[in-house]
Amino acid sequence: MNGKDLTPFVDMLRPQLRLLLENGVSYQELVALLKHEYVCVASDHFGKDGRPTNVSRISLLTGLDRKEIKRQLDHRAEASDQPAVERTDRITRVLSGWHRDARFSDGQGNARQLSSATAGDFWLLLKEYAGDVPHTAFLKELLRLNAVTQDGDLITARARTFIPPGNDPIATRRATEVIHDLGSTLNHNLYPRDNKQAKRFERRVVVEGADAATAERFNTLLADQGQQFLEKLDDWLNQQLEQSARDEDSTEHCRLGLGMYLIEDYGDKK
Repeated sequence: MNGKDLTPFVDMLRPQLRLLLENGVSYQELVALLKHEYVCVASDHFGKDGRPTNVSRISLLTGLDRKEIKRQLDHRAEASDQPAVERTDRITRVLSGWHRDARFSDGQGNARQLSSATAGDFWLLLKEYAGDVPHTAFLKELLRLNAVTQDGDLITARARTFIPPGNDPIATRRATEVIHDLGSTLNHNLYPRDNKQAKRFERRVVVEGADAATAERFNTLLADQGQQFLEKLDDWLNQQLEQSARDEDSTEHCRLGLGMYLIEDYGDKK
């Protein structure tokens, strides 16, 4: 392979390949997907002065012929007319608002029971945080995913952050988003557009030789203190959003946050 050391990329791909296999994605489907995305990424990120990359350069980068590249770009243009896939953090947005908004909480970060009766405050919560999803269908989905419980007209939140069950399609979508977010930060830091571009925060703390008991205690520590830290950041970010909403000069917007994950590596066997 032209003397290239591809071992680091194999290590990067292994967890993602398992995710694909767990979800029944065949080798043929993966190859077709990679071909299309190779062309799209080459087009988006390797042009000059912000312009899309020309077909000849895409061919040099990807090893694909010009005819195949044009076919993939035409397919991309057709796909862009389709509605965008909704992000899966809408449920977490509802739960977070439920815990911190004084209209739906006790003011101490605890969600109140809300009424689902006609004109009940649960529907006001969904109107505020769930967007344009039909609210009755949204409640059914919350119940199906065990994110809330219902006793008569009263709805109770089970947690502030939604972690879907592993066998649910939403869980898979969330996992791909986490991988995307981390990969975007790493690429941003490795390949900045210019020297003036600030690097994004990305740190790890890792030790070698930890036993299973230490790993269990560390996971418990993260579940407690890590969650508390994330909730503080969530409160801070929402305060900033409220402030920027009052600032008429604020025009540029982005998706902003922090991701945390436990590292527990047994040599890719578990």
